[in-house]
Amino acid sequence: MNAQLWTKVTVIADALKYSSISEWRKHSSSAYAICCRNKWNEEACAHMSKKKQANGFWTDEKVLAESRKFSSTADWAATSPSSYVVAKRKKLVPTTMPRALVHNQWTKSQVAKVAKEFKTRGEFRSTQPSAYSIAISNGWLDDVCVHMLNTAPWFGPRVIREFLIAHDIEFIAEHKFNTDSVVKRYPFDFYLPKLNCLIEYQGRQHKDGWFKDLADAKAIQLRDKSKRSFAAEQDINYLELDQRTRKVLLETLRLELKKIAEIVGVRYSDAPRQLTEAELSEIETAFKWNHKSVKEVIDTCTSLKEFRQKYPSAYDYALKNDLLKSLGSDLARITVHGKYTKKYVTEVAVTCTTRNEFKVKNKGAWAAAQRNGWLDEVCAHMPKHVQRKNKQSDL
Repeated sequence: MNAQLWTKVTVIADALKYSSISEWRKHSSSAYAICCRNKWNEEACAHMSKKKQANGFWTDEKVLAESRKFSSTADWAATSPSSYVVAKRKKLVPTTMPRALVHNQWTKSQVAKVAKEFKTRGEFRSTQPSAYSIAISNGWLDDVCVHMLNTAPWFGPRVIREFLIAHDIEFIAEHKFNTDSVVKRYPFDFYLPKLNCLIEYQGRQHKDGWFKDLADAKAIQLRDKSKRSFAAEQDINYLELDQRTRKVLLETLRLELKKIAEIVGVRYSDAPRQLTEAELSEIETAFKWNHKSVKEVIDTCTSLKEFRQKYPSAYDYALKNDLLKSLGSDLARITVHGKYTKKYVTEVAVTCTTRNEFKVKNKGAWAAAQRNGWLDEVCAHMPKHVQRKNKQSDL
């Protein structure tokens, strides 16, 4: 929710409804996030029970006494996780206590049976990490995920879109606001006009970056900050979600949208309806580009080059999903043989200030320069690329 909706007073009032931090975080994640961001935790959580014991609390004697309360490691881990973690670290788990894990439980058929419950690999990985890990380790992943669609959107956006359609809530996916010079470059996952609400699902990359690249993570977090600021300035309700399992994500979304609906005075059905075949097909395809939308833009182009230049993201989608043969067969292939002479390549390179600009803007000329060994010569006026030292190499 936006800054106007969640003030310090309303956050503390919301916190009073819950008896523990974990309960509050689970049922009112938006208020809890605003609380943490503004460092109001001490006041908001003063009345809550603190389940975490102080460091050093679990001595060997206390751990062994705690273990006698449970009949299995599963019960122990679920009821008293802190003592169980200490017991595992110190190897104090009684050898006679039945173990929660049955070794060799995950056969290929069992993993495949579990995998059939999910539409995407992301949903499978988030909900059943153990089965997913076993599938990777044994080389079963492609086999057990054969029914899943590679073109489907990520787990979070897919579940959110399914919820919105099932509750007949009007939305625009990947919505951009062109009125702001910064935000117009970054689409929001969902915009709900009638609820005056923006929804962003934050996967692991928002914390760790793609491929755990810390520089990328910082860039993503800066974009997230810009989006939050824009929503606050425009008085738009802003909802960030990061739940990793379908059940928890759906429940959190239901509770948060219900609060927003009450505030703005909008009603929608609390019970989801059955989705039609067309709607089921819609949620299992990518948001902007799918077979239908790619065909529509291809029909407006006369050549493959025009399609690639006008709609680069659609071209990439068509390329990855092998749609060019079926949908782009009527597009003309424009190839001028002998075009990339050394003179022509030099003239093109002079218009660019860096090698990267040359490569991005004139891929054909760049490739010809590389192929013929002209690159250093035609790029002589450009600054030389100096690779940064890896910080770890200096350690």
